[in-house]
Amino acid sequence: MLWEILIISVILQVPPTVKGCTSSCTCHQDSIDCSSRLLTSVPHDLSPELYIGPQEGSLLPDTTTTVTTLNLANNQLQELPTSLISERLPHLRTLDLSNNKIQDIYKIQSVVLSKELLYLKLGSNPIKNLGFNSDNVLYSQSVFHLDISDCNINSITNPVTFMYMLNLTHLDLSGNPLVVIDHLFSTTLSHLDLSRCLLGLNDKGIREETFTSLPKLEFLNLTMNAHLTTFSFSKPLSSSLLHLESSYCALEKLDLRSFPNLQHAILKGNVIKILYNNMLSNNEHLQNLDISENSIHRIEQNAFMGGKSLRNLDLSLNLLSELNWSSFHHTPQLGYLNISRNLFVFLDEIPIPSLLSLDASKCDIIKLSPRFLAKTQDIRFLNLSHNSIEKLPRRLTSRTLLSLDLSFCRIFDIPDETFQELPSLVNLDLTGNRLTTLKNSLLDHLVNIRELNLLNNPWHCDCTDLEFQKLWKYLSSYPAKSKHLKLLMCHSPKEHAGISWEKSCFASLTSDGKTPKTKAWMSFLVPFLTLCCLLAVLVVIRQAYISHALEVQHRENVNQRQRNSPSGAFPPRVPVHFFDEDLERGIQLSVNESTQRSPIRELSKLPSYEEALLLPKLQDREDLQKIAKKYEDSDRFERSANEDSQPPILGSNQVEEATNHPSTSSQ
Repeated sequence: MLWEILIISVILQVPPTVKGCTSSCTCHQDSIDCSSRLLTSVPHDLSPELYIGPQEGSLLPDTTTTVTTLNLANNQLQELPTSLISERLPHLRTLDLSNNKIQDIYKIQSVVLSKELLYLKLGSNPIKNLGFNSDNVLYSQSVFHLDISDCNINSITNPVTFMYMLNLTHLDLSGNPLVVIDHLFSTTLSHLDLSRCLLGLNDKGIREETFTSLPKLEFLNLTMNAHLTTFSFSKPLSSSLLHLESSYCALEKLDLRSFPNLQHAILKGNVIKILYNNMLSNNEHLQNLDISENSIHRIEQNAFMGGKSLRNLDLSLNLLSELNWSSFHHTPQLGYLNISRNLFVFLDEIPIPSLLSLDASKCDIIKLSPRFLAKTQDIRFLNLSHNSIEKLPRRLTSRTLLSLDLSFCRIFDIPDETFQELPSLVNLDLTGNRLTTLKNSLLDHLVNIRELNLLNNPWHCDCTDLEFQKLWKYLSSYPAKSKHLKLLMCHSPKEHAGISWEKSCFASLTSDGKTPKTKAWMSFLVPFLTLCCLLAVLVVIRQAYISHALEVQHRENVNQRQRNSPSGAFPPRVPVHFFDEDLERGIQLSVNESTQRSPIRELSKLPSYEEALLLPKLQDREDLQKIAKKYEDSDRFERSANEDSQPPILGSNQVEEATNHPSTSSQ
């Protein structure tokens, strides 16, 4: 019913009303918001249930919801009433008490004892003596996320501080002036945030026993502890830790042997200078290592010994002028290597067969070894942008390279065979170089290219140059090889300087306003429609030919049957009874004529047009003789012969006409 009310309210644009809410707070579907009200005490009229319904006048009934969230942040509360949970909000799951004036834990202990409370936020309160005595120890069977960040806690030395929080998995102590953590005990804690503290101050901080009683700890955040210098201990700090982040601290040495099962380590922004031998000898499970933004200037021969599971290594923004590639022989699974923002001048052969991606951008590389990719059998992505490379090697060799970024270098010439051994190359970025022309022989080797970026180069636009025309056709033909064709600008000659390629030389080719994709569709559509028309004409001709052949065959069959059948056995084409009536009408017309004819003349004279239409079609001479015989045998023939022997009787009018106009017979 609740969802029906909400849906109808949205459709009708009528906000639902919440009944049973205290006047000093704002109520929503299942939450009460009393934040930022300058409250010094919890409102006494909090209701455990809210009644949500449409506006007044509606026939829909109200729906009851249980309050599960209470927000009391940004007030001036110092304590909570003991009856808040048991009587007022027995089903509360989330309680936000951050940024109040709570100093002692025992003043809110009654709330923490709730069996349904899951999230408790106590951040930005003046809590200082956490775990100092039994009154400042939290007890809870249900809370699994506890936030005590940005308080005034400066030390945690009592092992039972969180011992009685039986379901605690996430603990946030960040932003506290913590100098030392002596001992923590929890059988359920998995995420611990100690960032922005003062660990390590006065040679104090993390001790050997700090994490030994946290058997399920997996994530530890020590970021921005500016006085933390080392993790070197005689025995492991945590055997369960999987993820360690200790960025922007004061670590001087990379030593992770205290965390034998570590998989991810982020240590950027420290002051590490040298990667010593065997620094990963006890970290065979380490997969990701980020030591960027340090001061590393040397890597020893066996620095990565033990890193057999290492897959991602970030060495960017350091002081490396050369790289001891032999140190990577101990990383057989290394796939992603970032060495950008270092001081390299020459990039030698890379003996890492498993490498998939190499980022060597923003260095000071001037020259590349002709075989620097020869041993990278599976490399897919190579970024060499923002270097000082002026000329590429004669031939780059890689059967698997997909993307090559050479943008913002100083390249002014590319040899014809540079890309000949890069058959899988899909993306090539040459933006921001010093290219004036691009040879067509290079384009012939880029058989699988999909994106070729040539922006921000000092192009010489010779509109009559066949190579320049072929380059434009290569880029603009469907599918287009560049997304920025209209931004390609000419640098010379003077009459074309600052004008795009399209307007300078190829405006006539694109004046119709059709995109390459549209032109491709048209080039396909026109032949297709032409073919369809030809097929239609052929079908009509074929049908006409078949109909004509069938008619001719039928006539030949009929004639053949007539020739083969005996006389009288084959029925006449037109039955006798079919033309009896027409024959009689023709005879009657011949009798009524004013001019008398002899029987012989009557039979021999050609019939008139009307008579011919009424006469039947004759098959042969026998049919004609039969008709003549039938006519002679009729009484009409005899009557006509007798009338021929007598002079005709003429009326007065006929006599007058005969006098003025003699008949043809008399003439």
